[in-house]
Amino acid sequence: YKYMRPLLDAFLGEYGYVHNEQLFNAERWKQKKAAPSFLFYEKPMAHGKQIWMILLLVRYAGVYEIETSVYFSEDRIIDIMEAALNEQSDYHRAWGGGGALNGTFYLHRWFRIDGQQTDTALGIQTFLANWRPYVAELSQVHTYADVAAYQVRHGIKIVDGQKQGHMDYDFSYLFVITAYLDGARDLTAQAQQWLNGENCFFGNKKLTQERMDKVIRYLQDLDGTVY
Repeated sequence: YKYMRPLLDAFLGEYGYVHNEQLFNAERWKQKKAAPSFLFYEKPMAHGKQIWMILLLVRYAGVYEIETSVYFSEDRIIDIMEAALNEQSDYHRAWGGGGALNGTFYLHRWFRIDGQQTDTALGIQTFLANWRPYVAELSQVHTYADVAAYQVRHGIKIVDGQKQGHMDYDFSYLFVITAYLDGARDLTAQAQQWLNGENCFFGNKKLTQERMDKVIRYLQDLDGTVY
């Protein structure tokens, strides 16, 4: 931690991310302050914020692994989702980072970076260099539309019978909410675009469609201009 913290402060600081140990859920982990194995960095977006979680693990004597995840967080999205579905979402409210994240999230991606397991200072520099393109890309994600475009770029597609990509589309019903908050009112059409994206992979497409329908009905009741 003492070695990595200043490196990460400088590296992520280049892209506008700031360390915030308050993002660690110390109460859930029954600790008074952030565990040294977790580091959280945040950056404000047009709506909500983007959070990097870095987990430092000892794999075996002298060998460390650096795991990285990114979260998109905004309470309004989760509030609407829960009201529309009439259910409390422990996943989005309590289980970011396996329960380590103190806050909500509506989209998440875990990364596997070349060189993330290392035993040397040079290895850490190699890891940072390999991680840089991912951080640089995400630092440009600022609006709801940017987040949706990021999902499309990295969403899992079925190509020649094989999965390619990193993020499934099961939470794409949340993009109906972000479209609404961004001013769109043609939500039925928006939902169909997500559901019928070419070769998109859903773990449970039927459930996703049911949730989209519930979200749209809720927003229609809330706002008569939604269709």
